[in-house]
Amino acid sequence: MRSLRYVVLMLLILSYCFAGCGKDDPIANPPVKEDTLTKGWSKLTGVPGSMEMFFVDNQSGFITGRPLHKTTDGGITWTALSLTVESPGIVNMYFTDATHGWMVGRSSQGQENLFRTTNGGASFTYITFANMYGLGDVQFLDRRRGFIVGRNDFHTSVDSGKTWTSVRGLFQGNALTLFFFDAMNGIVVSDRHIYRTSDGGSSFEMVQNLPAANIASTPFGIQFIDRNIGWVPCLNGVYKTTNGGQTWTFISVPGDGKDVHFFDQQEGYLLQTKAILKTTDGGNSFSKVLSTPNHTLYELQFNDKKHGWAVTAAGPLYRYLEQ
Repeated sequence: MRSLRYVVLMLLILSYCFAGCGKDDPIANPPVKEDTLTKGWSKLTGVPGSMEMFFVDNQSGFITGRPLHKTTDGGITWTALSLTVESPGIVNMYFTDATHGWMVGRSSQGQENLFRTTNGGASFTYITFANMYGLGDVQFLDRRRGFIVGRNDFHTSVDSGKTWTSVRGLFQGNALTLFFFDAMNGIVVSDRHIYRTSDGGSSFEMVQNLPAANIASTPFGIQFIDRNIGWVPCLNGVYKTTNGGQTWTFISVPGDGKDVHFFDQQEGYLLQTKAILKTTDGGNSFSKVLSTPNHTLYELQFNDKKHGWAVTAAGPLYRYLEQ
């Protein structure tokens, strides 16, 4: 009888369980989408709040956050440095070697600053750009000559960034990124146009209008593989030049283009908000090599075909290491 009571009890329990699995049950949460990483890509622990990075070589690099961080093992581990800048913090950085670097950013008091290090980030000096807002990008050709763009203005220095000469009111829209070949010739991209200078930034010629269909995403990247061939990413594609920026051709690539890196005329990568695409035929076709449905990608850097990184503001750092 005891065994019979046990069987009856178990049947009652099972009947209650089945009865409770009706339409009033809460709907299960949809499964969380996972990152898709093809061969060579891995997910590392980055620095929360980072949107900008610069790797001097395959081991030494810097990444923004509060405070600035440095790695000496390719991004596996990060060490906090003394430079702390409040939101929105460092917006761009450039290093000519492992010890000499420059960074532009805005303090919580609204001051536009250039931060400079000559000892690999152990300490920093800075200057404040008075009556300025929206510094966007910085580049140095060597330890002395450098350039900064921001909003409508262009700035150049010949003394390592200690003093700057400014030309204002040059651009339509917000000047966000630049690329100089030498002291006289360079490209500046705003959120509306591509500009070219041949006199060191004293004047600029607008060489490409960015249609409204291409500027919903602000282009943050620009890259040249030589003095003639270069790319600028944008919404729904990239612009390519083969004559040093005099003329540009639009290549359609659906998605939100942020950054780009090409090794030669055929092989390169396009960074989008949630993915990285690769082409081996000069942009005629692209294949997805990395997908991050839960993280927004901001910047892409390759030092060579075997070493690359992509940064996200949420923390993860994606690294490419050829296997």
